[in-house]
Amino acid sequence: MSTSISNLNGEQQNGLHHLNKALKRALNPLAVICYGHRAQVNLQSAVCLNSVPVKINTSVFDIFLMISNDEALPDSTVLEIAKRCFSEDIAGNILVFRMREVLLGLLNRSRFFSVIFRKGILLQGNKIVMDALPIPHPSAFVAAYHEKQQLSSLLQRAQQHLLRAEILLKARISDTQLTVIHLHESVIFSLCYDTAAYPL
Repeated sequence: MSTSISNLNGEQQNGLHHLNKALKRALNPLAVICYGHRAQVNLQSAVCLNSVPVKINTSVFDIFLMISNDEALPDSTVLEIAKRCFSEDIAGNILVFRMREVLLGLLNRSRFFSVIFRKGILLQGNKIVMDALPIPHPSAFVAAYHEKQQLSSLLQRAQQHLLRAEILLKARISDTQLTVIHLHESVIFSLCYDTAAYPL
């Protein structure tokens, strides 16, 4: 995960810094991650008809907020408090998740959580909590229909060999070598799927 905001201009860095402080003061979250930012230009209409509309530049930040499982406030209330932390000149989007949801998502290789934790900018994070989270896997990237078909085929073959091994074990057939072969083939196809779906 990135810890640098050097790719942002000074105004954006300053806005993000103040936003982070406000969120920490209001909610004391376990982690605050900026997973997206972009400039936004708003046109403010002029009072007089002949006046030129004024351009107002604002920054839009996408913020991911991880809170404790024991947080007494409902998620909707936490979200409302977090939204109030955005100052008037900083627009933004915010997502709130409890730690158990994040942990489950990372364990299940959620593309959403993986991308946020691999590419987001960590603004603050509880070290003990962050160390307890599993290393996020790369997000699955599928560019075309034929690649989806290929991935599906790899999973099916892995499942077929696993099923055959289970049948042999349940039938108590003494051919352990054949069972091991099927298990080995299942692992091979699973690894092929993992390599294709989650490139480094």
